Amino acid sequence: MKFGTMTGLIAVLATIALPGVLLAQTSTNREIQGVQTKSVYDTLAATGKHKTLLALIDRAGLKERISPTLIEDKTSELVTVFAPTDDAFAKVPKNIMDKLNSDPKLLEQVLLYHIASGKLGVSNLTDGLTPVTQEGETVKIKVEDGVIWVNGAKVVGPETLATSGIVHTIDLVLIPPKVAEAIGGKF
Repeated sequence: MKFGTMTGLIAVLATIALPGVLLAQTSTNREIQGVQTKSVYDTLAATGKHKTLLALIDRAGLKERISPTLIEDKTSELVTVFAPTDDAFAKVPKNIMDKLNSDPKLLEQVLLYHIASGKLGVSNLTDGLTPVTQEGETVKIKVEDGVIWVNGAKVVGPETLATSGIVHTIDLVLIPPKVAEAIGGKF
């Protein structure tokens, strides 16, 4: 077989064998042939367990931070979100939630404390790791008997991959020390 014919054959085979890959590169917010193409925001919405978190993200105007407009948007930073469930928010005393809801700056600080830059999968969350959050302070990872903890919040369930990062569902709301001091609560 001549070189030109072989090249043509490879091009034809690539077109036949790779349409899902090509489609996955241009699609938004869909799962195609097992390729995750949802943003972190849309991934959280799909769980049905993070309604409170999503409402607060919307209120604080942080949706774009975890949800790039296009998958091809190379300027968007990958993030790891430690996502409290609705049950976790229900554990926060009402007076603390009222303070957070009435002070946009404090609310933003709390939400950014749940977001770390980069895509930290389970294999990256090692005992003693202290990733810097987008709020500016670190959280401490503890691994004990195969269970991952983030500042005392237990990671519940498997990690969930998204185009803009990764989600780890947690059972408590993380409050940065400066915010806890400002609102008079200890978490």
